[in-house]
Amino acid sequence: MEAGYVDHPSISGLESSDNEQNLSVSMTATIDAAGNLLIGSSREFVGFNTDSDESVINLIWKRVAEFFPKLRMLSLSDLSASRKVRIGLRPYMPDGKPMIGPVPGLSNVYLAAGHEGGGLSMALGTAEMVVDVVLGRTGKVDSAPFAVDRALE
Repeated sequence: MEAGYVDHPSISGLESSDNEQNLSVSMTATIDAAGNLLIGSSREFVGFNTDSDESVINLIWKRVAEFFPKLRMLSLSDLSASRKVRIGLRPYMPDGKPMIGPVPGLSNVYLAAGHEGGGLSMALGTAEMVVDVVLGRTGKVDSAPFAVDRALE
């Protein structure tokens, strides 16, 4: 997994995309339980739109080929019959910080959400914060910037 979302430049003005769209592409690669190669990925701020965009898929393919040069020998069109494109929503908060902590007014209900594209990389730290809150321990990280109630204000 490339940690490129932070530093990777945004790409705008794609032929088939809205010019207002914010897009970045980073390389991820893994093998699923069936042995299929899964590659990706893009980060787009397009609300709840889950339509696939061929120009974005092409950009992902080009980015992955930078890390796996042998893939350049394959044409994306050659794979079109067997490929699957997965699209999902990445919830985020306007301030860019996830919500982690107790839900005000609901006893024993905790929330850890809004990590956007960083959920996997933040999972261990988030889990530690939730454990500290549930057990009433003082955490290593100040949890105030991640408080759920900030979203209610």
